[in-house]
Amino acid sequence: MKYKDAINTRSQFFDVSGDDFPEWNNPSFAVVDLSLGTTWRSWEVIFLVENLLDKDYYIAAGEFPNFDPTVVQGAVIVGTPEQCRRFNGSVEYNF
Repeated sequence: MKYKDAINTRSQFFDVSGDDFPEWNNPSFAVVDLSLGTTWRSWEVIFLVENLLDKDYYIAAGEFPNFDPTVVQGAVIVGTPEQCRRFNGSVEYNF
């Protein structure tokens, strides 16, 4: 299980207090991964599910450094979404 606490744009970037853009909060989240594997003789089989519950979340968020003088700083918030549910597997044979 992975856990990350809540973050907001004001914790990492300077903003104009009282502007038209409220701070953007990225709530805390927990993500569950599941891994199952077995070894039999010279064989090893592993199955992995990442983000088992298919949770939508952002691993980072912040103000985009906009260099256009006609756009007020803080108007653009960007976030980095994490992967949706993913399935992985591997089969290995040892000589």
